[in-house]
Amino acid sequence: MATSNSFDYSVTAADAVQSALEKVNAVVAGESVDSDDQALALRELNKLVKQWSHPSDGSEGMKVWLRRFVYMFLAEGQRVYLLGPSGDEATESYARTTISDNEASGQTIISATSETGMIVSDIIGIELNDGTLQWTTIASLAPLTIAAALTAAADAGNQVFFYTPISGAGQSVPYRPVEIIFAVVRNVSDNDTPIDVFQREQWGEFEMVSPKTTEADIPVSLFYEPKRTQGQVTLDLASGNVTYVIRMLLYAPVDDLDAAANDLAFPQEWFSAVEWELAKRLSTSFSYPWTQTDEANWSQATVIARKTNPRGFTGGFRSQDSSEFDPSL
Repeated sequence: MATSNSFDYSVTAADAVQSALEKVNAVVAGESVDSDDQALALRELNKLVKQWSHPSDGSEGMKVWLRRFVYMFLAEGQRVYLLGPSGDEATESYARTTISDNEASGQTIISATSETGMIVSDIIGIELNDGTLQWTTIASLAPLTIAAALTAAADAGNQVFFYTPISGAGQSVPYRPVEIIFAVVRNVSDNDTPIDVFQREQWGEFEMVSPKTTEADIPVSLFYEPKRTQGQVTLDLASGNVTYVIRMLLYAPVDDLDAAANDLAFPQEWFSAVEWELAKRLSTSFSYPWTQTDEANWSQATVIARKTNPRGFTGGFRSQDSSEFDPSL
């Protein structure tokens, strides 16, 4: 028989729950899962995948499918930013143009050098002559009309940023980043300057970076802390130039499993590990005596998954030190 030549096998939350409950003898193979049991298992599965979003879960390999680039826009004189739902201006992709004619304060129709790529309801940021970025939304196009009038004049040549919100997230990314791996400051010519990234355990080292009361075009370093619902980015220097953008490589969390029909946001190498881990966690709830054979199967599945994408061999990383990421690779 010929091979399938198909490579898109996926597992839904319902599939993982069914498999896990069969492993602990809560259901017979092929039997429908009781709605209460499924709800219990789905809650446990969500907690499981959230824990396994983080590099501290014991994985030797890197969770490369969770790495995303995020662009954080700067605000004049601001050092502390929030990333996450209702956070500061940030997105996974954006475009920019310039103003083609001088615009007075109070204007809502803006002369843009190009409207290519713009969509009604996009978030738009306009560089004002007072050194700030005014953020609003696009109300209509041809001509470009913004929802809120300019609060100050904006001359020809000033920068205009625009982006489409991610999944209705409003003006920021819809998730709290787990960890920031690498960051650069990007100017309007797309030239990048690397900055040092300090993690939560390196607060003392970040505090020794000085001065912190000066404004500068390019910060030297940033400190990141994942709070409960938002991630907090603290720059060593407040920006004096809002045309610069901070480009960050980060780990995003695994998607929520809001419904049993949702696919697991894991690559195929992890499917077996997720199902065995879920079975292990459910074994107590269903009074199942976890056996040595179960433990061996669980261990094999999780070890294989956690060793995928070994550090030192993944594109862009030159060593196990994540600070040595080279985005040009």
